[in-house]
Amino acid sequence: QNDPLSGMLLTEQGFTSLTEIVADLADEFCQGKIISFLEGGYHLEKLAESVSAHLNVLLKRSKND
Repeated sequence: QNDPLSGMLLTEQGFTSLTEIVADLADEFCQGKIISFLEGGYHLEKLAESVSAHLNVLLKRSKND
């Protein structure tokens, strides 16, 4: 969201939801293994918030294992 180039309008909650979906699929199909990488982002504050949202989901799930 707020990225002047992408126009995707994906919020931090959107990143949280997508990460939860991917993590559920990883649990079902590949023993919970996920590869995560960062690509781009031109609104640094929103980028940081989105990365934080993504990592928070992964950290919560790893604590539950």
